[in-house]
This record gives sequence, C-alpha cells and structure tokens, in this order.
Amino acid sequence: MKKEIIAACKTFGTQIYTISQIAGITGIARPKVRYILRNLETKKVIIRFAEKTQHSSKKGRPWKEITYRNTKNLGIVERHTAENGWDVMWKAVRILRRFTRSDLAAICGQAITNVIAFTKRYCKSGHIRPNKKDGREVLWILIKDPGPKRPI
Repeated sequence: MKKEIIAACKTFGTQIYTISQIAGITGIARPKVRYILRNLETKKVIIRFAEKTQHSSKKGRPWKEITYRNTKNLGIVERHTAENGWDVMWKAVRILRRFTRSDLAAICGQAITNVIAFTKRYCKSGHIRPNKKDGREVLWILIKDPGPKRPI
C-alpha cells in the first residue's frame, strides 16, 4: 500500500498534489492515504505545501485538503540500521589505504571470518585488491575510493 502511494506521488514529479488526488489514483481510502503521507512528511520525503478547509454541501463536518510536494528523497531507501562492523571496516580501509586482514580485524574489533568476507566482497567489486595471490599476511590495497559512505 505504501509503495502504491509513493508511486502515485512520483507521477506528479515536482508539481503539487492533494490527498484526494492520491486517493483517486490508488483507490485507497483517504484516511489511510493521509496517514501514510503524514509519515512520509515526518521523514522529510514530501513537504506540506498548503492546507485548506473544505466544506461539503451535505451536513457533516468540514475536512482539510492538504497539498503536498515531493522532495528529492522520494523513493530513496535509507538505511535504518546502526553503524555495523562493515561500516567500521570501510572507514578503517579508507584511512589505512594498505592493510592486512589481521590488522583490520585488530583495529576494528571484528572476527577474522567477517574480515575475510569483507575483503572478498570488496575485491570482487573492484574497490580493493591484494598485492599477491596467496601466502601469509597478504597486503590489501585500496584502489577505488567512492567516499565516506560504504559503497556495498
């Protein structure tokens, strides 16, 4: 349901849209659409643009028509996990530039199996490479540094 609403919001691009328009596109009830849009607003994915009170011709209480606009973050999935061992290892790799697996395990406080999995994955992606094929204490070298955020 949330994916449908986000997809409907994306169809408007940078234009403004209302709860009624999203409810009409998705076929989801207005209260559910309003709830999900409010959650997206608190995550700063969309911006509340305007709010207008609508009066119906029938008896009943007036309702608010809220107008929203998309931000650049709409559809981008952010990590909700705290910094994990691979994040710590990536920061250490960027600082050290040349390291061994045992150095990385000692500096980051990670198990050697986790360090082995990390180096294999980043070697396959082309971010690091060993200085020799096999042997003891192979020196790993950072060859591609895309920035402080962990690329994988």
